[in-house]
Amino acid sequence: MAAGRRAQAGNPRSAAGGDGAADQGDAHAHLYVFAQGGTPHVYVDGVSQRVAAPALVQVTPGRHTVQVRGLQPFEPSDTTIVLAAEDTQTVIFRQARAAQPRAGNAAGTQEAGNRAGRANTLPAMDWDDWTQKLGFDPRTVDTRTLTPAQRQRYRRFQQAVDSVRRAARRP
Repeated sequence: MAAGRRAQAGNPRSAAGGDGAADQGDAHAHLYVFAQGGTPHVYVDGVSQRVAAPALVQVTPGRHTVQVRGLQPFEPSDTTIVLAAEDTQTVIFRQARAAQPRAGNAAGTQEAGNRAGRANTLPAMDWDDWTQKLGFDPRTVDTRTLTPAQRQRYRRFQQAVDSVRRAARRP
């Protein structure tokens, strides 16, 4: 219930209606919208939510198309997601240039990326070990096809990678 109050406080407009907060008795769902590489504006079904990513957006249950728009293009350009009542799902967009593999950065050489000033390079990791632990390859997975349990493992993986990146940036 606290998430519902935060969603209403952060964005009183419903994605479907757009005419104000939904009644407490109405069924609703939530979307966490994240963007790696910027803070673009969030659009649900072509309607601006008047918030920038990262954002928690309250929507009606059903099929929704989610987009983010900023100064730079993001990948995927949009994604369609189906939400059940009281469901919460996460959508992650990556800046197009950050989503592309880095040319000239050999696998496992974190120092090469750091020397070039590229904070978005993946740290040197045992990818076979991570693929075995997760049950899928996190570098190539389409996050829209993951089961809830796989999504949770993927989020934990992302947190681990972010921790390594933050530790590498510290002087």
